[in-house]
Amino acid sequence: MVIDSTSMVVNDDSYNKIDPTVAYEMAKIEAEENAKQLAEELDISIVFFDWINVVPNVDPEFSIAKMTRDAINKRSIVYSKGEYGHPLLHTRDAGRLLVAYCQQVFLAGKAFPDGSNFACVLIPGNFTRFAVFADVVRNTLFELELEERYGGTLVEAGVSNTNNSHRDDSIKPVVLIEQKDTPGHFKTRCESRLSDELDFEADDALIREGLRESCIAAWNRELLTQRVNTAGNTPPAAPMFDVLSASSGASTSGL
Repeated sequence: MVIDSTSMVVNDDSYNKIDPTVAYEMAKIEAEENAKQLAEELDISIVFFDWINVVPNVDPEFSIAKMTRDAINKRSIVYSKGEYGHPLLHTRDAGRLLVAYCQQVFLAGKAFPDGSNFACVLIPGNFTRFAVFADVVRNTLFELELEERYGGTLVEAGVSNTNNSHRDDSIKPVVLIEQKDTPGHFKTRCESRLSDELDFEADDALIREGLRESCIAAWNRELLTQRVNTAGNTPPAAPMFDVLSASSGASTSGL
C-alpha cells in the first residue's frame, strides 16, 4: 500500500503502489488482484487479509537478520535512532485478531457491507523503533554467547547483560552505531478500522519476543553457514522455524 505522505500512515484507504519494484510488494499486490478476479469470475465471496510485518520473521533479509550477522561478525549494530522503525505484530496476536474477525464480523454477516463479494482487510501492527531491534539483538546475542561458552540454559535462568554473575571479558561487547541517514518512509505507522471495531491492541512484549525469536533463528543460520563453509560444503536449506522452536522453546504458531 502507498503511504499518506502528509501523515506517514498506512490505513484502510491507502491504495497499492503503482509499478512496485520490491518482489515482496509485487507478490502481495498480485495476490490481492488475483483474489479479486477469482471472486468475480466464480461469483464467490473472498476476504483478503493484508498483513503488516509479522514476527517471528526468519527471512535472512529482515532487519533483525542483518543486525544479528553484523553483531556476530563485526561486533557492532548499525541502527536508526529516533522515530524510525516498522509496524510489527506477533503471530499469536495475528491469529487472535483473525479469530475475532471471523467470530464478530464474518460470521455476523458484516464482511461485505457494500454488497460486493470481495473485501480487503488491513491487519495492523504496533510501531516498533529500530532502537528496540538493536537492543533485542544485543541482549539476545549476549545470552546465546554465554550459553555457548558455559553450557546450560542461562536464558531460562534469567541471566541478562546487567547481571555480572556470568561476566566474561573475553566476549567482546557489541557496540551500537547510529546510522546517519534513514529514508523517511521508515517513520510510517499503520492504522486499521478493524482493530478499533474489535477493540484489539497488539502486545508489545510479544513483539519483543518475536524479535528475539527472529534473532535466534538468524544466529543459528549464521553459525550453521560458517561451520558448513569451513568444511567446504553448502549449507542445507533447512526450515529455520524447526531450529527456532528447538532453540528458544517458544511457540511460533499463531495462524
